Amino acid sequence: MRKYIFILLFAPFFSFSQTQECATVPTQSQIDYLTQTRSARENWDGPEMIISLPVQHHIVRETNGTGGLDPNDIPIIMGIMNTYYANANISFFDCGTINYIDNSSYYNFNQSQESSVCGANDVTDVINIYYFNSVSSGSSSLCGYAYFPGGSWKNRIIMNNSCALNGSTLTHELGHYLSLYHTHQGSTGSNPELVNGTNCTTAGDQLCDTPADPTLSTSTVNSSCQYTGTSTDPNGQTYVPDPTNIMSYSRKSCRTFLSAGQYNRANYSAINDRGYLNCNTVVYGCTDPNAINYNPLATVDDGSCSYCITTLPYSEDFNNGIGSWTNTGSAGNWILNSAGTPSNNTGPTSGNSGSGNYMYIESSSPNYPSVGPFTLTSECFDLSNSTNPSLSFYYNMYGAAIGTLNVYANSSLIWSLSGNQGQGWNLVQIPLTSVGNTLIIEFEGTTGSSWTSDIAIDDINIIGIQQVNGCTDPNAINYNPNATVDDGSCIYPIVVSVTGNNLSCNGANDGSCSVAVSGGQTPYTYLWNTGQTTSSINNLSAGTYTVTVTDDSGQTQTTSYTITEPSAITIIYSVTNVSFAGGNDGAINITPSGGVTPYLYYWNTNPTQTTQSINNLIAGTYTVWVVDANGCIGTVLITINENISTTCGAITGVNLTDVIHDRATFNWDNMNSSICDVDQIRFRYREVGTNAWSTKTMGSPTGIGCNTLNTSKLILGLSPSTTYEYEFKIWYCNASTVNWHASGTFTTLSSCPNVTNFTSTPITNTKVKFDWNLNGTYSFLRIKLREDSTGSPWMNAGGFGVNYPAITKNKNGLLPGQTYRAQARTWCDPNGGAYRSTSWTPLVFWTQPTNVRLLNTNEISLLKVVDILGREVNPDKVINSTTLFYIYSDGSVERRIVFE
Repeated sequence: MRKYIFILLFAPFFSFSQTQECATVPTQSQIDYLTQTRSARENWDGPEMIISLPVQHHIVRETNGTGGLDPNDIPIIMGIMNTYYANANISFFDCGTINYIDNSSYYNFNQSQESSVCGANDVTDVINIYYFNSVSSGSSSLCGYAYFPGGSWKNRIIMNNSCALNGSTLTHELGHYLSLYHTHQGSTGSNPELVNGTNCTTAGDQLCDTPADPTLSTSTVNSSCQYTGTSTDPNGQTYVPDPTNIMSYSRKSCRTFLSAGQYNRANYSAINDRGYLNCNTVVYGCTDPNAINYNPLATVDDGSCSYCITTLPYSEDFNNGIGSWTNTGSAGNWILNSAGTPSNNTGPTSGNSGSGNYMYIESSSPNYPSVGPFTLTSECFDLSNSTNPSLSFYYNMYGAAIGTLNVYANSSLIWSLSGNQGQGWNLVQIPLTSVGNTLIIEFEGTTGSSWTSDIAIDDINIIGIQQVNGCTDPNAINYNPNATVDDGSCIYPIVVSVTGNNLSCNGANDGSCSVAVSGGQTPYTYLWNTGQTTSSINNLSAGTYTVTVTDDSGQTQTTSYTITEPSAITIIYSVTNVSFAGGNDGAINITPSGGVTPYLYYWNTNPTQTTQSINNLIAGTYTVWVVDANGCIGTVLITINENISTTCGAITGVNLTDVIHDRATFNWDNMNSSICDVDQIRFRYREVGTNAWSTKTMGSPTGIGCNTLNTSKLILGLSPSTTYEYEFKIWYCNASTVNWHASGTFTTLSSCPNVTNFTSTPITNTKVKFDWNLNGTYSFLRIKLREDSTGSPWMNAGGFGVNYPAITKNKNGLLPGQTYRAQARTWCDPNGGAYRSTSWTPLVFWTQPTNVRLLNTNEISLLKVVDILGREVNPDKVINSTTLFYIYSDGSVERRIVFE
């Protein structure tokens, strides 16, 4: 959690005009962006680390370098910025030296000039702060403005020099740059912030620790920084704004404070909105690696990138001009000509076709001796889709002093010829090998020793076999029979297979499926009939699982795998009962099936036996666990009885009555008979799903006496809305014990809900009104009350009870001036009884008024209380069933009977 240190900064350095206001207005796209991220800003808890933001200062001066902000003020400005925003863990630092813009046209700045002056001077990815002698928009003078995050994402703050050092305005504009709204944002719109703060997260500045602001001004804030306005919000509540908040329109000398919420929002913006800011050295150039003039050192693209766009075949006869060729030589230009050259005995007499144009080098003075190079350069050709390119052209090198003609491909010499070649045009063809995917041709000429060395060229052609990229494999689904070069794009049919692991045990969920995919085009996506989207799925139960695999080209393949489970382990058994009372000749033989053989056996005997059959057993219940080869377990409980001639059986007639939320009564038949004497009865119960039993026993300890006649038992302390299971056991004096049996379940009722917010309100000096809130359904509510003195008797309000769903009840007959206490409790059984709320409501206390004021403002006072004989008595000291008369000042008499 960040800690905030709130600081009141020093007074402003300079005076300034209060009429100059902030011109920062968020665009709709900026508002939309801030709205989309509003929740993240509200819940932001930024890190403790310091975020450093780079700043570039631009001071605008007159053309002669005079005027402008004193550069010695820049450290002061940076100090103000860092002092305030240290509370947001933000630090500002200078990114380079001050940039001076010496142009009188911008010295007194109008907003319409922004793109021309700032666009040419902005440093990328830093906060650019411009300082002008004055700032205006149209005819309005401004202190400054900035840009919110979102929209055009400008890193720019415009400042009027007179406001830059007032300790308030630049901090205010930085707040906008870091997503802080005005505290009065939207105050005159359709959704003004309310004084009670109920819409503080969506209206105003969307911060709840800044009060609603009706738009402050010098007319509503006095020189003591106190708000003097009377504006009210739509609810009619008077605004109580904070004139010290920097993001308000209060007097600039008063604005010295930012709230914790504002600092937190600024921290979020510095990290999440402005995290791209950095102070890298700027190098301008072409940043596109695909351009022919790509500069790997460039950090800012200056728009100079050029590209090879001309493809083969290419032909140029110069009959329509020089075409796309350019003169790039240092000695002079190749000249476009159509007839003979000006000099005799050198150069052609016409173009190669007998007419038309050609290009030549004029060797007349001063272009000899040995003057060059004369260079004619082509445009850039794209050879990426051509193979075996070649260059052909015609040359004329006629003259006694002919120099040299060189041809370059991508700056590499590929052909050269010197000396007189006689009159006429000659064809040359040059294969262009190892030139790469781009091509630039240069014709370079150098004159000879005299003026008879004109050199000419014509009919340039560059051809190549057209290259068609594509898939050349007939086995691929995207095979292109026209492709000449395989570009690695072949896509093969998708092949999907699924493997899996079956369940180890019947009813388990440890199965799994995994997909193997080949062919197609990666990446693959998976969709199982379970809704899962991974290549493998686990924790599966038995069943068929289907997966559809889709590759990146849109191919789909669906396949399935069925997970099986072994059959459940079942156990068949035969029992040999004990043949006499107390005997040990019982035996059990089991026959398991299902699962996966072989089996292991574990009996709950002491010691544990591990055979399929066990012998020499006494009467009782035995448990056997059969474990198969996969570790799956089957179990069964087997009972051995004593074969005794007397037939005294299990308990019958078991039923439960009076089951409510915390108790139930067990009932059963009387198991005593002429041949069966009950020694002891026991039943146990527990919550379903738990292990520990609670036990109730009826009768003497076994073997002491045969006198157990119980046929019911009440149990208490049960939990509401809970299902219990139970079972019985019975001992007979003259027969064998019947082990646990007569099992069953029952469910307790839910708790009886009590009322809430039980209150008392005197209506007259003798009547009180009770109110409460419902908290659920019940049958009736009882209210008890008494005078608030030790030993005073309780009485009821509402008789036996107030039926649901009433929520109020009056009580008459109370004593004026007497203090009472009362509380309430609900019953869910209409007959009363134990099915009631767990406790009474908390006590409420009140005092009855002594007087009642009538509409004509006359008061009625209690004069005295007398008994039936007219004797004045103290009503607090009378005995039960005494009749009293209350005599009032208006002559009225009230008769009451006291019940203790």
